[in-house]
Amino acid sequence: MSISNSQQDLVSLIFRISQLEEEHNIRRKNITWLKHYLDELKQEFNARPELEQIEVIQQAIVQLTAQVAELQERFKLLPIFNTNLERNNTTYASNELVNLDNADGIKQQQPQEALVDKFAIPVSISAVESVGQV
Repeated sequence: MSISNSQQDLVSLIFRISQLEEEHNIRRKNITWLKHYLDELKQEFNARPELEQIEVIQQAIVQLTAQVAELQERFKLLPIFNTNLERNNTTYASNELVNLDNADGIKQQQPQEALVDKFAIPVSISAVESVGQV
């Protein structure tokens, strides 16, 4: 009986090995399919239109940043508006206020504070008085 048991054990082992080989082949096929699928997903992800849009936006941000820096430099070179007002007591802006008031032949009298508040231009009192005298 030991030979019979040994043969049964051997047949059982052969059958089990055969099952394991089949499972292994199935897993190998599934792994191969998954690798191909992941490769396709990577290609789709890298070729998505949003990526191109992001690159375009990044380039625009770089250009806008450079333009802002250039404008900041230009503003640094401009004379300070308030200093000119105090020095000259009259400015283009104050002359324009008079022209606007007289545009229709109607001159409206406004208190000095109202002119300053209305146009939000910090001016000296003498500049406002010169506007009223014109």
